[in-house]
Amino acid sequence: MSTNIELFDKKINSNASIYSDKPITIPFLPPSNIEILGFGTSLYLKKAFQVIKSKFQFDQWALIFFNNKNNENPYDLKKYTKILPPKDRFWADPFLIKHNDITYLFIEELIYKNKLGHLAVMEIDDEGNYTKPQTILVKDYHLSYPFVFQDNGNFYMIPETSGNNDIQLYKATNFPLKWELEKVIMKDVVAVDTTIYKEDDTYWMFTNIKKHKGESKHVELNLFSSNSLFADEWMPHPLNPIVSDIKTARPAGKLFKAKNKLYRPSQNCSNHYGYGLNISEITTLSNNDFKETIIAAIKPDWSKSINCTHSFNSAEQLYISDIKIKRNRFV
Repeated sequence: MSTNIELFDKKINSNASIYSDKPITIPFLPPSNIEILGFGTSLYLKKAFQVIKSKFQFDQWALIFFNNKNNENPYDLKKYTKILPPKDRFWADPFLIKHNDITYLFIEELIYKNKLGHLAVMEIDDEGNYTKPQTILVKDYHLSYPFVFQDNGNFYMIPETSGNNDIQLYKATNFPLKWELEKVIMKDVVAVDTTIYKEDDTYWMFTNIKKHKGESKHVELNLFSSNSLFADEWMPHPLNPIVSDIKTARPAGKLFKAKNKLYRPSQNCSNHYGYGLNISEITTLSNNDFKETIIAAIKPDWSKSINCTHSFNSAEQLYISDIKIKRNRFV
């Protein structure tokens, strides 16, 4: 018993130097009734102001696009042009893919009265003219992030289905409108924004995974690999989670190459969900290692009406992103 006490005293004394010897002179007193009334009044007025403001304004996810025909900086989003959805819904998570000289724009569409997102597709040209969205996938749980890609002559899509606790792979039976479930890649997993990148004969799957109840879905990026898109088991990377940072973990679009360098868009969820974007160069991608470096950090600071931007995709010279904006209900 004495030995334990001696060890405890030794530990306490060893940490003594980190504490200030300066006495605390600020008296700790409970707030007075007047101070409590002031705090309560302030909170009430803030809430009342928010309620009144919401009668005139609302937040809405919308799209922005940019035709980079002059090879400018595509990360300067203030150059982009807005695509505003009707006021009864929002459009987010845009993905572009070009096929037979037509550029298709896949989106998450959420009609407010329905409360659940579904997936839709529209056509868009180089000037930003677009067709009416057509619904392509609806479930009794929320759908988003329609990651569409082409492999071996077929079109596939991995939507976010965290509401169903799985990762689903769909195949186009009549592109771009008809999709059938091809395989459940993972079961019993809360995974968001799953993104696949193929290099040589290896499929790399990036996905944020929430492993415990109460844990954030924005913090841990996991990486898996396989030699087949239809594998029953995907090999987890030995460094998982390869990123543990709310500022850079969550995927924000497909990986892309520029000047023989590989880049990964990611979300910055530090202020709130979908706050900003990063573009990171992946310098090492192997079965044993992963490294990336941020080359562009994009924040929604070019307009006071914008408070989020959380995806980045392109097809040839056309670039697409999304923003959350404040809109007037009556204008």
